[in-house]
Amino acid sequence: MDRIETVIAALNHYESSRLPRGELFISREFLISHFPNGKGNHIEQLKAACESLELDLIGIDMNEDSFILSLSRNEYRRLKGFFTVGCLEGPFSLITRLKGFEEAMLDLKMHQSTYAMVTSMLIKKLRDIISLVLENSFMGIAILDDIAGNQGLMMSRLDFENLLYPFYQSAAKIIKEHGLYAFFHSDGNICKILQHIVDAGFDCLHCIDAQAGIDLYKLREVYGGNIAFMGHVDILAWNEDRIRLEIERAEKKFSRGGLILGSSCGIPKKVSLNKISALYPEWHSVD
Repeated sequence: MDRIETVIAALNHYESSRLPRGELFISREFLISHFPNGKGNHIEQLKAACESLELDLIGIDMNEDSFILSLSRNEYRRLKGFFTVGCLEGPFSLITRLKGFEEAMLDLKMHQSTYAMVTSMLIKKLRDIISLVLENSFMGIAILDDIAGNQGLMMSRLDFENLLYPFYQSAAKIIKEHGLYAFFHSDGNICKILQHIVDAGFDCLHCIDAQAGIDLYKLREVYGGNIAFMGHVDILAWNEDRIRLEIERAEKKFSRGGLILGSSCGIPKKVSLNKISALYPEWHSVD
């Protein structure tokens, strides 16, 4: 199987010769430090990183100002050999970034029209760019919405169901109607609304936050073939031995698909290179 076929097998819970590896987030600082030959060309740096780390899946930030221009020029087709996922900021994360956490929480109670306006804008954006996404050979779209902390949801379940869940349903429907795979990302513990994520039609959940008490193997028991998982390896909190043991365990437990291995936090600016090597044994900087 090639890279894309391996990811599709995992998403559909098919048996494969190996588990795919993927990252939704690779920091620009990491790319600049370790792939300087492509400096000034983010896409070329991403491609070099994918090849060096032997990734099958790579995430693309759809919220950056330069994204639409690069998309209109079909520049992301350079990543055609990889399972490319566009990452779109969700309503809670967007409002939090623009207004601050306290204002975002206040709007949940006092100004719910803010959420209606933002979700409408995001759905329009998704509809407007999806044809270009397809032309650039993207295979999936991820909705990024950090709606939880280590103790659970940052809002009541009722507010979630009224203000955010309809957006997730609409977004997943649009994504899948166009033949793309739908991913959902949130940090923290979202176990109480994970069934909603499944029911909305998402194909894959990222990031499996062990520091928030999420157990990948218990999720597998509960949700089985209803959703795939991505991430799992905590390169910030785990040492190299733990990383290798967890990879070995995951490869055995998910021998019939359902998991895309990667870091639970992406690859940040500052991370132990030994830990990256434990997760990606073939990786090397390109000087």
